[in-house]
Amino acid sequence: MLKNLLVAGRLTALLLALSPTAFGHGGQFRGPGDTVPPNLGGGGDTAPPGNPGGPGSPSPGRGAPTAGVGRSAASGGGPRSPAIANAGQGRVTTGGVLFRSRARGEGFERWEFWWAHNKEPFLNLRAHLEKSQVRTGSGGFFVGRQKRNRANATQRPDATDVKQRILPKLLPLLAEKHPDLVDSAALAVARMLREQEAVQALPALIQTLGHDEKTARESATLALGVLGSREAVEVLRHLLLDTSEGRRLTRKPAEVEDLVRAFAAAGLGLLGDPSTIEDLQRVALDRRLSSKHDLQAMALLSLGLMRERHEEIVPFLLKCMTHRQLARIVRAQAPIALGRLAARDSLSVGVATAALGEVLDLFCDDKTDHDLKRSLAICLGMLATMDDTQAVDVLMQAVQQESDAQVRHFSMMALAQIGAADLEPDRHSETHAQLEKFFLRELASRRVTHRPFGSLGLAVYARSEQLPSLASRATSKIMEAFAQTNNPSHKGAMAISLGLLGAKEAAELLWEEFQSSNDQILKGYLAVALGMTRRLEDLSTIHSLIQKNGLDFKFRLQLARALGLSGDDQAVSTLVEYLQSADTVNETSTAAQALGLIGDRTAIDPLVAVVEDRSKAPLQRGFACVALGIIAEKVDLPWNVAFSVNSNYRAKVPALSEILDIL
Repeated sequence: MLKNLLVAGRLTALLLALSPTAFGHGGQFRGPGDTVPPNLGGGGDTAPPGNPGGPGSPSPGRGAPTAGVGRSAASGGGPRSPAIANAGQGRVTTGGVLFRSRARGEGFERWEFWWAHNKEPFLNLRAHLEKSQVRTGSGGFFVGRQKRNRANATQRPDATDVKQRILPKLLPLLAEKHPDLVDSAALAVARMLREQEAVQALPALIQTLGHDEKTARESATLALGVLGSREAVEVLRHLLLDTSEGRRLTRKPAEVEDLVRAFAAAGLGLLGDPSTIEDLQRVALDRRLSSKHDLQAMALLSLGLMRERHEEIVPFLLKCMTHRQLARIVRAQAPIALGRLAARDSLSVGVATAALGEVLDLFCDDKTDHDLKRSLAICLGMLATMDDTQAVDVLMQAVQQESDAQVRHFSMMALAQIGAADLEPDRHSETHAQLEKFFLRELASRRVTHRPFGSLGLAVYARSEQLPSLASRATSKIMEAFAQTNNPSHKGAMAISLGLLGAKEAAELLWEEFQSSNDQILKGYLAVALGMTRRLEDLSTIHSLIQKNGLDFKFRLQLARALGLSGDDQAVSTLVEYLQSADTVNETSTAAQALGLIGDRTAIDPLVAVVEDRSKAPLQRGFACVALGIIAEKVDLPWNVAFSVNSNYRAKVPALSEILDIL
């Protein structure tokens, strides 16, 4: 997969040469890449940030870990887009964020990265699409008087559609030679089949483990976990443990490849079978694997997805946090795994209390490294409650005193999570008053990098149904801040915050900014915010814009999200029309991605036509596979949300980057 996130001093010339699209595994959305220096530009507390390219949007497959240069045979010479550069190297991928920072002092600390990894549960496009929709051009749409038509509700493909119309077109692609097709088809098939239907694809995926292309072997491994079949557990165990059977399946007599093993660990986590807990623990602490950070990190994260035996897993994870023979980047996964166990509401009171004490001690220890401390802040947001006043106080102090900007930002979002989760606010009225005052202060902080997180944190906190009066106060303050700032990045954060609050009273302000701005990145966030408020004033403008040739692919996808969120019943036909007229790889790919995000069963035939059209590039056909997989996805949220939400994206190993990239 395209690994390089284009950074500061190196990227100006490159960005002039590259087109905006880049691609990867089974339809990926790339968040920040691992090659961005962890402390890019310092803390950035005094220099106002510019307007960077926010995190990119999805594509298919996964690309090989290159520096953005494809094989010469595929390139034909000269500069190419990351998407084209990746073609022929493996998985179709989004290639990540083209991070066009025009400012001093901000890298991973930017709010855009947090939003990129955590947005799915807030957007929940599928839930919006399955509700009744609004007809384009209905005059009352902007003022909230639109008529709703249940007959126009988006209809997702059903089991018959999958079995008769989609699966027969995708399964044969697993035998293809080109990795873009195999990667995309493998994950598409896995995400649409339920456990009881898995037998339809399981043999073909197991067969693909022995594919000639490395990325195809990796994709098939990951797909076995996504498929959700218990029948895949033993296969994944053999891959994880590098057994003779695992080597036979992958046709690698020397050893099972590292990334295959790491994806096997991830797959076992997705399956959640408690019989594999000891295997994952053994791999995580195996000294012989100390150089294989990918494998050990994914083993720890997968323990956080287990459904049973948490009383055994928690002490193990606490031990790993201070295990000095583990690499820092591996140790940093343990708090994330612990927090996810707690977020399942299945930790006993005694286990949770003991864990919280140790997590707080580590968080307050000056000797704790930044990678671990960032993860501990995230963990506290999942583990602590409003009854844990010490945790709330410690996080507030961290926002004021910590030298590391990312710890401060993660601490703010942790506080928002804790406050929003409180089901008995009357019992904690004093602490809630303190929290509200805290977020309002950070919204106007002298540390300018705090302002977008202050806005997002306030919005996440004020979304609580238990705090109805807070939402109106928060909306008013964020609208004031939006009107006063000229920073496009901050405006984007505040727009998303207003969207999170469903602030219909802010719709006119947001629409005016959308019309007047020439900044596509900001306009993308404004469109999504308007979609969340369900008050896009002029849907015909968005329809025209989304079909415009040469549009930045990230912007096109943001517009598609906006249409999906707004409930527009003409969005799918608009995108189908655009797909059918698209000539280039970029146009076909972004149209397919957009259809994947908001499409319904009416998009199946046009996408299948692209899949079957051998005159199209494998990359184009791969994107169509991805779109079909997303449209027919068996769960409400994308499968990789299990790894993306509440992740420490500052401590990503390559395997995790691959997983987080997938759309």
